[in-house]
Amino acid sequence: MTAKSKPPSQIFQGTVSSKRQITIPAEAFRQLRLQPGDKVAIEVRDGQLHLTPTATDFEALTRQHIGSGGQAQDATKEVREMRGWTEYEDEAPQE
Repeated sequence: MTAKSKPPSQIFQGTVSSKRQITIPAEAFRQLRLQPGDKVAIEVRDGQLHLTPTATDFEALTRQHIGSGGQAQDATKEVREMRGWTEYEDEAPQE
């Protein structure tokens, strides 16, 4: 499989509880590199429910970059840009 090709789609079966909670099957959980507490985007499209992991914290964002063949430094750069940080606060200004 090349870096640009996607793995084949797989269908997993989950269960909806009386509290509207969905159990994600373990294999799907592992393949998506999810961790307890991670957030997912939920989209209803053409009568289907689509769950997509979202990177809401640095750790999840780093996993997302590494999982797609990127580098951890890319996640650091993205977080800094999202927060508007252009310089490291712990560096002394050059005189």
